[in-house]
Amino acid sequence: MLIKYLKTAIPTVLLLFMLIGFCKAQSGVSSPYSRYGIGDINEQGLYSHLGMGGLALSLSSSENVNISNPASLAWLKPQSVLFEIGAETKSVKLSTLDTSQITNGTTIAYLAFGFPIKKWWGSSFGLRPFSTNNYNVTDEATLTNIGSVDFNYEGTGGINEVFWSNGFKVRGLAVGINSSYLFGPLQKNKSEIFEDPNTFNYYHSELINVWGFNLKTGLQYKLVIDTLKKTELKNKITLSVGAVLDFEADLKARRKIIGVTFDEYVTSPFLILPKDTILNTRDTGTMILPGGVGAGFSIGIGNSWLIGFDYYSKNWSSFSSFDIKDSLYDYSKFIFGLQFMPNPDARDSYFKTVRYRFGLHQENTFINIKGIQLIKSGISFGLGLPLRRINSIVNLGIELGQRGTTDNNLIKENYWRAGFGITLGDIWFVKRKYD
Repeated sequence: MLIKYLKTAIPTVLLLFMLIGFCKAQSGVSSPYSRYGIGDINEQGLYSHLGMGGLALSLSSSENVNISNPASLAWLKPQSVLFEIGAETKSVKLSTLDTSQITNGTTIAYLAFGFPIKKWWGSSFGLRPFSTNNYNVTDEATLTNIGSVDFNYEGTGGINEVFWSNGFKVRGLAVGINSSYLFGPLQKNKSEIFEDPNTFNYYHSELINVWGFNLKTGLQYKLVIDTLKKTELKNKITLSVGAVLDFEADLKARRKIIGVTFDEYVTSPFLILPKDTILNTRDTGTMILPGGVGAGFSIGIGNSWLIGFDYYSKNWSSFSSFDIKDSLYDYSKFIFGLQFMPNPDARDSYFKTVRYRFGLHQENTFINIKGIQLIKSGISFGLGLPLRRINSIVNLGIELGQRGTTDNNLIKENYWRAGFGITLGDIWFVKRKYD
């Protein structure tokens, strides 16, 4: 049994470190709003939750890992091991009052590995992108006595997260803690190209590498009501509540800034011939990521119906990088989700054992431009397709939504994203009865 464990665990760990390098390279969809803060934040859980709008804080299951609330790991089935991997394709239509553009991208979304240690203790580790910084924006202005100038803003990189979570339970109450290591580069470039040939153009490049630890705690409580005094699960109602607390994280940061003037350049790809170096500095500092709180409630009827609500908020107004604020607003999100499985025990029809999912969400994002706090909203659908012979499940989800507005010459994003995730289950540590 130990040999079987090592044969599975060692390749999984190797794959984890391979994906760390891959996550550094992937950039995802280009969005002008990823210019703010540390980029677009990945607030979603795994794809078993995507179809329900991201509903997760009060949910626990023996057939998938819940990384949104570490307390949920306490309910992993004894002697079972879960391995989950997901990929995502996203398309965004960027629109202003007079023009539009479509951008697409496909990325690895997560890798998670969950297993019980004791009947009352479950654990998980994995890797996922924490934020994505990917944009290329051009603006034009007219300056007095200088004339027209083109500003170009470009950003790449992002922050990745390696996490280790543990959940512990006593009867219907579970508590959990998630410790994660955040790391990654944030590259931001800016160029100013003047129409006046007597004015030197300017190029500014800032590279920030960040690393450090982050902590989250979670709580879940389940109350099972046997409505008909029967033992069958289909006659029982399960009331679940969950809560999470994200602690503020002080990340270490190393910054390199270069500013040069130039007059000769090409646009595609953008290359310059530097003339004079105006700025060349290297320093270290701190990037402060804010804390947050969330709570959720759900009702389950047997294994057939599940309906719930989540609320999460984060005070991004306290974010700072090298002691400089970024004019971000406090963030909040509301989620409604449901899941329906016609007959979990059906043998005559496969589709009666499929999980059908639906969700809604609305966010007050941390981005405020020209006095307008951007709103993000979406609707989602999903399927959980069981693979009985190999004790696994395929989770499919699609989300349709929008962020921003075209008012005040802003940019509106209409997007869709489709997620594919597979959970592979296995049974470990079962003693042999025969040699």
